[in-house]
Amino acid sequence: LTGEPMPVAKEEEDEIVAGTLNKTGSILFKATRVGKDTALAQIINMVKRAQNSKPPIGRLADVISAYFVPVVMITSIVSALVWLNFGPEPALAFAVVSATTVLIIACPCALGLATPMSVMVGVGKAAEAGVLIRNGEALQTASKITAMILDKTGTITANKETTIEYNGSELSVNEESLLKSTLRNSNHPLSRSLYALLKENDILTLDKYEEHIGKGIEANHNQDSIKIGSAPFVGYTSETATLNTAVHVSTNNKYKGKFTFYNRYRKGLSKLFNKLKKDYDLVILSGDNAGELENLTKLLPAKTKLFFNQKPEDKLDYIKHHQK
Repeated sequence: LTGEPMPVAKEEEDEIVAGTLNKTGSILFKATRVGKDTALAQIINMVKRAQNSKPPIGRLADVISAYFVPVVMITSIVSALVWLNFGPEPALAFAVVSATTVLIIACPCALGLATPMSVMVGVGKAAEAGVLIRNGEALQTASKITAMILDKTGTITANKETTIEYNGSELSVNEESLLKSTLRNSNHPLSRSLYALLKENDILTLDKYEEHIGKGIEANHNQDSIKIGSAPFVGYTSETATLNTAVHVSTNNKYKGKFTFYNRYRKGLSKLFNKLKKDYDLVILSGDNAGELENLTKLLPAKTKLFFNQKPEDKLDYIKHHQK
């Protein structure tokens, strides 16, 4: 629901949402909201309401059409009667032509068709450019936009690509083999990313492999041991609060270093934001934690507002507040 790629540790009495993936172990949960009460159902209902709404200009066109159509019909009939009674011969032919001409020129149906046709074409052309507009009203009011509020994951980040940086003592061939062999057994997304990053090494047969949920993993091969995970888990006590996702490594109870994960942002993001800043207030609402705050701040112009740990309903509340 938040779009955050990192697994979140859950404990007894914590809430989970439908669609949650359990990475390790077993889980027993109680359904407290089902059917129309679920978070997903609420999101679907919001979209349905938006799709069924009519833009203000469409409602105005409907009101005008209600008066315009009978006026055109009456004008057409009056025109035919005038030609029929006072026009030259052939009076009937001229009357028919006159009545038809009034209907074709005035064409009351065109007024009713113009608005939905314009909305359809506008939304279609926007879709070709990769812009999805949820309803006609959004299209109509786009010219009045004063603020641009963006999500982070998948919007300004380049899909799920990440940049991984290692800081610490150089790993020996044996240590890197043990690291890769341990990561090979884990389904954690960070483990998979690290595993793919490491160069080809001999895969070792582990004597011990154990996962500690929310902390990390440890393994043994012959006389060598390894721990991979959070700073406290590997025994690194001097680590201060990090602003990025980091995976620490220790071998044989000696701290070796950490792999830091950075989001990869879309090319030209800084240039685009500086251009947008001239006309709009910029706001970013993200479901991720504040780990990317420092990196993101470097890319964005001053006074850009950043909000993290935002649930879907939090984002909606903020937008409603901003609209008021």
